[in-house]
Amino acid sequence: MSVFRNIKALFLGPPERPSSPERSKRKASSDFVRKTKYPRHDEPYSPRDYQKGSYAGSMTMTTTDEESGEDRARAGPSLSRNNPKTLKALLHEPKKQSSPTRVVSPDKIRKAAEARHLLSKAHEKYESIGNSEAERLGASIGRLETRAETMAKHLSTATQTRNGKEPATLIQEFQPLSDTSSEIDPNRNDGEDIYTPPSLHIGERSEGWEELTAQKKWQVKPNLRARELVAENLGRAKVAIEEEVEEPEYALRHAEVRDGMWQIMDQTERFAQEFFRFQFSPGKDGAVSNGWYQSLTPQTAKIIGCVASGGPAGIHGWHDLFINEQKRRALVCGIIGNVLVEQVFQHMFFGGRATDIQAVFALQEKHRNEDGFDRNKHYAVAIRKILMKNATSETLILPANFNNHVNQIVSALWTHLAPIFHLNSRGAYSSRIAEIPDDMFIKLHELIIQAGLLSLHMRLDPHTVYYFEPVFKEYNFTSQRMECFNSRDMQQRHPRYTPEELLTLDTKEQKRRANISDAEKKRAENDEPLTQITIMDGITAYRLGGWETADSSVLEPRYEKSEYRSQGSRQRILTHGWVYCRWGRARRYDRGRPNDDATIHGEAWKGGFVEFTDVDGVPNWSEMERDE
Repeated sequence: MSVFRNIKALFLGPPERPSSPERSKRKASSDFVRKTKYPRHDEPYSPRDYQKGSYAGSMTMTTTDEESGEDRARAGPSLSRNNPKTLKALLHEPKKQSSPTRVVSPDKIRKAAEARHLLSKAHEKYESIGNSEAERLGASIGRLETRAETMAKHLSTATQTRNGKEPATLIQEFQPLSDTSSEIDPNRNDGEDIYTPPSLHIGERSEGWEELTAQKKWQVKPNLRARELVAENLGRAKVAIEEEVEEPEYALRHAEVRDGMWQIMDQTERFAQEFFRFQFSPGKDGAVSNGWYQSLTPQTAKIIGCVASGGPAGIHGWHDLFINEQKRRALVCGIIGNVLVEQVFQHMFFGGRATDIQAVFALQEKHRNEDGFDRNKHYAVAIRKILMKNATSETLILPANFNNHVNQIVSALWTHLAPIFHLNSRGAYSSRIAEIPDDMFIKLHELIIQAGLLSLHMRLDPHTVYYFEPVFKEYNFTSQRMECFNSRDMQQRHPRYTPEELLTLDTKEQKRRANISDAEKKRAENDEPLTQITIMDGITAYRLGGWETADSSVLEPRYEKSEYRSQGSRQRILTHGWVYCRWGRARRYDRGRPNDDATIHGEAWKGGFVEFTDVDGVPNWSEMERDE
């Protein structure tokens, strides 16, 4: 009997839409934000420690980890409502393939990919990817690639160690088109140049571990069990794990996509904390200077205005997004998240040449009257054909324009983030002379590489449609669809705590409440948790047909009954939307006109809701676009 047969229960109905909570008084236990930490942040860890299992199979990278440690990745809340123990075993399982698995180190994925792509020659012809912004930013690509060569040489000569352990060598599943010397057929098993994995460090086993059944091991510590099978079945670890788990390949693949997104979210958050966690003192008027706002490009102003809200505090609310350290970090994450979703994950063919992208768009036009699931198959087949090394090999190469596309996204992100980063310098900022710091470039580069590979993974799945479900600012927060960036602060500031619960709050929060008038406390009792910054959309996976068998593969799905092939569709929430929240009242309208005042919003009111372009100095991107 399958260890995870009740995985079917994970396919829930459509995601619950935000509903308007009752305005009447309610206890603090209401579901405004989870009382427990989101599993992605269950305990502190480095993004490099995130992957603890093994990946393999078509269009995936097989990884192992040399280090020990507790399993840190867990199933998301939307997936764990039915059977958390079952879902924990879906982390990092590899995929079935007939050829031997290639094992690599997760710690080296980014380093090797970075070195491989940064070593591309600076004089390579830059090919447009059909993005209008690429033309404006293309001039900076040469400078980035020149610097990339220097960094790559440093990476290739430096000894990379962690805790005194030498990292493993990387063999990429995706291989650059131009680097034919490094292409290795996974079916080869002779020759001294074939990669041999190092001895795998399994990790600490708790007392009584060996006495547990395989089923119990998957329930208790799935990643530890995965490492055991990798060590015991080098060359066929994926097959061994699938045989023990007995679930369709797509279920494991969805766990990979989910964990890949979680890792990218973690890296984004840590990036913002490393480079944007500084104290900034505004001028005497408590505002950011007009000159600084003038340094923003119209595209940057557009993104900020789309992902964030100043709230009812007027222009002061917008100033506070850059002055307040926590809001600034959330805004940086929102800018990165917006670019990743729109320019990487939702790109039709990330890294493809202009002709390749046009070929995929031609398929969209040709099959415009077909079902979306059918069009998705056409796209996947076409992209796979372009990336095939040859007709007889399962090896897939990186798109020819992958490196240029990564550098273009890095350049775009630096354009958006540079003014915010230079708030820390307190000096005049000029976008013409400011260069991206080396350490920031490396972090952004590895982040975009991972996002680009994940985008290709999703595009190459012919039977799954990955939909990025949007989240909107100034909407009611719901934990069924969203993850809160500032969940602890939201819990501390809950306006409906009982007197007994107030005694458990932090000293700082108790002092803040002591300075609030009784009238404001009474008004705030009907405040709601609202989204102020939308950081990243959530992912929902859709598949056509009914339940599939354990031997169902990504390319050839098999169903428990033949009639299931065309019977309905299923969906699974992989990740939640990521948002920054505030307590307050939503923006109100009457016959299409704003209808807000101080009596509704209380002490938060400082002039009402205004657009970002209403702040002096901010480029009015909407007028510029109309003029064009």
